[in-house]
Amino acid sequence: MHTNNSTSIILAALRHWQRSVESGHDLSAYADIVDAGAWSVDDIDSLCERINAHARGQTEDVYQVVALSTAHLSDEDMAVLEQAAGQDMITKRDTGFFVKLYEEDYGGGRSANYRDSYSDTLKGIIRWAYGPPVR
Repeated sequence: MHTNNSTSIILAALRHWQRSVESGHDLSAYADIVDAGAWSVDDIDSLCERINAHARGQTEDVYQVVALSTAHLSDEDMAVLEQAAGQDMITKRDTGFFVKLYEEDYGGGRSANYRDSYSDTLKGIIRWAYGPPVR
């Protein structure tokens, strides 16, 4: 594996912790800095895999998603979302929809995060969910 030195040290420490958890060692001496029972062997393995993938440049996609409950949608907006579900960043669930938001919002009257067929209410929810840029 080709990683920088600090990544190798972090991975070695995590694998050592993993073996300690797996062996049932008393880790109470570390209680002031970590909850020894918070991470399972599998959790640590998954974290190490993510660190390795990141070190190899294989980062995961990270994006914002707005969860829309059917209790808060008009029949018209539900019909528009149902028609688009399964394509173009919209996923339907029993209780509503997940809409993936683009990283960049074009602002003004147009946005990459919604379609013209969305109601002003639905557009407003998406604008609110996207929120102001974090600085």
